[in-house]
Amino acid sequence: MKLVNDILDVKCTPVTFDTMQEKIDNEKLSVEMYSFMRKANGIGLSANQVGINKSVFVTYLDHKYKAYYNPKLIDWSDEQVDFEEGCLSFPGEYLIIRRPATCKVEWQDHKGNVNRAKLDNINARVWLHEYDHLMGITFQQRLDNKDIPEELRYAKT
Repeated sequence: MKLVNDILDVKCTPVTFDTMQEKIDNEKLSVEMYSFMRKANGIGLSANQVGINKSVFVTYLDHKYKAYYNPKLIDWSDEQVDFEEGCLSFPGEYLIIRRPATCKVEWQDHKGNVNRAKLDNINARVWLHEYDHLMGITFQQRLDNKDIPEELRYAKT
């Protein structure tokens, strides 16, 4: 596994859980991604960062590994927080990015079971950063929301 930039601007395709083999393959992929992410000293990694067009990312926060398949952003707070972010796909580049302080999210686990949570602080930030990757958005685009679809701009109407 290695970092690639060739599909970072592509919205990833959903992960399926129709067969036992797909469930096994899904779990294997997330374990491989987690291992790669930890070796690179990261706390989040999306599948498209390693050239795989699947809607899945992994995180390591609060000493816990988690895989998010087919994640959905349900809601987010009006309160926005500025914080410095980096990205494994852009080594050495750090930018102050404004993101919602909290968010409500939904995802599937490696078996396809649906989960929901309200995230805050670093958990919300990392989740939103990786979710952006799956939507074809890089953190540089968040500086001015350039080329980001209206529904993903964190602005409520």
